[in-house]
Amino acid sequence: MKRKVLGFGIIGCGTISNWHANAVLRVKGIQLTGVTDVNKEAREEFSKKFGTRVYVSVEDMMTDENIDDVCICTQSGLHAPLAIMTANAGKHVITEKPMAISLEEADSMINASKKNNVKMAVISQLRFSDAVLRLKDAVSGSLLGRLVTSDVYMKYYRLQGLGHHPDM
Repeated sequence: MKRKVLGFGIIGCGTISNWHANAVLRVKGIQLTGVTDVNKEAREEFSKKFGTRVYVSVEDMMTDENIDDVCICTQSGLHAPLAIMTANAGKHVITEKPMAISLEEADSMINASKKNNVKMAVISQLRFSDAVLRLKDAVSGSLLGRLVTSDVYMKYYRLQGLGHHPDM
């Protein structure tokens, strides 16, 4: 018999993981099942705060049949390999942006999700903001003419070192 509650796991216990955990806790039919991080203290603290199981490794989390979906909240350079591992384990994937750090990685993520018949989503929390919707309408309505190239400059606070993982 299929469970009625979806189990969510979170990989990475940085600042953004708290947003994901709180979002999961607000949705009926979803349970925050577990968390893992390479930093033992971070995963233990997160587990205590949210009352969830701790996995000592990503591989350990992937073997748990109670995990249906995984939120990847790590540094950008780890998104692709973790998403592919998650999809290959038959679990749905939600990853923070950027999806990947190369087109080849993004294609591999898409292929892994298709091959394993799982869903994959990338967080883009500004997608429905007024400014983005107005810009989309302007482009769709040809208000800006025929676009041949574009460039976006958006100010964000971001900790240093969140790019490519040095071991990859």
